[in-house]
Amino acid sequence: MTVFFASLLDRLVGLGRSLPHAIDDVTFRVAMARTVQGVALVTTSGPAGRAGITVSSLVSASADPPLVMMAINRRSRALAAILGNRSFGVNVLAARHEQLAEVFAGRPERGLPHDFSRGTWVDGANGSPMLVDALVALECTLYHTTRVGTHRILVGRCHAARVAQGQPLLYHDRRYGIPLPRAG
Repeated sequence: MTVFFASLLDRLVGLGRSLPHAIDDVTFRVAMARTVQGVALVTTSGPAGRAGITVSSLVSASADPPLVMMAINRRSRALAAILGNRSFGVNVLAARHEQLAEVFAGRPERGLPHDFSRGTWVDGANGSPMLVDALVALECTLYHTTRVGTHRILVGRCHAARVAQGQPLLYHDRRYGIPLPRAG
């Protein structure tokens, strides 16, 4: 039944041809780079260490209970700390945070990667570093995790949230940007 509907949908939208069944690593990476994502710093602090990482895979997973989900490479030092601490902060970045995103992506223009002396931080109730001027700040406990390919999917249950006004930092085609104003 599903094959029938997929075939029908292809014809209805005028695609007229099927996509190739196989995809190579390079093509997949290029395809994913074309998507537009928000940018966040995921941070943690506790017995397993203090760490942070830039992610562009943050999504809402549920409103009841309030859950967020993201993917982090299994080789990441930040992932090991998050798993050990069982809690983390999500700091959604504003347009002005491009350099901070690069620092926690491990690619600072100058200075050290993953350097918490960059930016102004406060400790959240769960101990995670929270960026004072983040567009959105969420304090989470680890709710669920699963291994998927090269990454680990983390689901966090949100216990506290702070929301500010401002332009979000976006990531598209391996570059940062901001949304364009609406026409009209």
